[in-house]
Amino acid sequence: MQKIVKARGFTLIELLVVIAIIAILAAILFPVFAKAREAARKTSCQSNEKQLGNAIAMYVQDYDERFPIVRSANLAAFSDWRGAIFPYVKNLGVYQCPSNNSTANPYNGDCQTVTLAPGVPQVYISYGWATINGNNPVANGFSYGGGAAGPSLAQIDAAADTLTVVESTTTCTDFCEWCGGSAGPKPTDGHSGNSNFLFADGHVKALKWGQTMSTRNMWSFDGTFNNVGNNQATCMGTYNQQIR
Repeated sequence: MQKIVKARGFTLIELLVVIAIIAILAAILFPVFAKAREAARKTSCQSNEKQLGNAIAMYVQDYDERFPIVRSANLAAFSDWRGAIFPYVKNLGVYQCPSNNSTANPYNGDCQTVTLAPGVPQVYISYGWATINGNNPVANGFSYGGGAAGPSLAQIDAAADTLTVVESTTTCTDFCEWCGGSAGPKPTDGHSGNSNFLFADGHVKALKWGQTMSTRNMWSFDGTFNNVGNNQATCMGTYNQQIR
């Protein structure tokens, strides 16, 4: 007579132990996966800014070594630096950082709804031009005050230490050096506590916001706080309050 052997199943304790091990492994691996995804987004954002830097460099060479105007209103039409360099970019996706949640919809103006100049596309708002005030002209920095032409490359003392494009949640075309107050646009540090910054020589670097003015004011052409909206202590205090 053939003996029937019953298969032995898992006990409840064994199942609970297996579930606990899986949960522990998941808790260990999920943050690693999240960091890996953010590292990829950071690299994609840096690539975007690098392409913007290349486009700005081509624009500067084509326009007598002058940078594009940050923003300019002409009657009912409006244009800004993003539209000015678009013929060199030709890809709207370059204007969008994958880690910036403020880029859900493209914005078609500068801090307000206005009519764009013919041929200027709607672009995202992940990046703003680094400015120090709205005067025109400004001897030692970029202005958001418009004007007939942007500053020349020769005005910048150290292109490798001077910001052009920064990440932000602003709906404006620029991000002023002292921005970040409770009622205004915010700086963003979505890349594991850092943000990507584009410099006037075309290189991109990930930094904490305070580093942009801790030893040298990278927002100005000469590294000083002359003609800027606020002094160093006020600006760094604002960033320390907003970025945690």
